[in-house]
Amino acid sequence: MKDILLQSSLGHAQADSVVQEVISVYETAFPAQIAAYYVDGSYADQTYLATSDIDMVIVFRDPVSLESRQKQLPLDDEEISKAIHAQEEFPG
Repeated sequence: MKDILLQSSLGHAQADSVVQEVISVYETAFPAQIAAYYVDGSYADQTYLATSDIDMVIVFRDPVSLESRQKQLPLDDEEISKAIHAQEEFPG
């Protein structure tokens, strides 16, 4: 896995690691096709709790069809969510 440098920390090392992993998965599946990644919600404004999820917005350079997305990224959103939530809960 190529090192992913975050512009700023979410204030929690494990959350940073999850975001880096998501970025790595998308960069591998969609090389040179993504313009930006944003964290939104409670991790973005530092109001997260132990039960908070990490909300991310992924901006593609050009429109990507659902069919193309499914071919390039074999997991659907629910499977990605399950994989991320399978990690131990973050302490608050």
